[in-house]
Amino acid sequence: MDSPPNKPATEVTSDKLDTTMLQLAREIAMDIYPLSDILSNAGVSHDQWEVIQRSPRFVAYLSANVAEWSSAKNSSERLKLKSAILLEEWLPTLNNELHGKDASLNAKVEAAKLLAKVAGVDRMPSEGGDSSNGFQVVINLGDRRIDHTITLPSNQYSTVTNELD
Repeated sequence: MDSPPNKPATEVTSDKLDTTMLQLAREIAMDIYPLSDILSNAGVSHDQWEVIQRSPRFVAYLSANVAEWSSAKNSSERLKLKSAILLEEWLPTLNNELHGKDASLNAKVEAAKLLAKVAGVDRMPSEGGDSSNGFQVVINLGDRRIDHTITLPSNQYSTVTNELD
């Protein structure tokens, strides 16, 4: 039984080139790292970059990515992403401070609090379940949702319970 023919090398190279161009366009549009770092991380040589940046397909990818990344509706996401990237890059420094002998206990506690918050483990569940005094009403009307939370002060809740007795 004959095995199926392999994909021609030009197609594989074309797919990889297209993926590389998309990656480069996105990272260049984001403007977080210098171009030299972007090219190095993608494994693109100076000569390859000279060819890629003249490609009409790459120019179209870059133009679309710049427009999307720069849009006003994307500003919140842009800030979140850039902040997350900067924080992630800073984590090794924070780790060194946390485990270093020179940092004060207060600085280490604050660093640990920050790490716990970033990791989402800064809130411990209360014992015995939810101890809030109130309730939530959710009404779904097709694709519309109405959410309303009612919180009662502790003394008001006690008064209501006493009236039921």
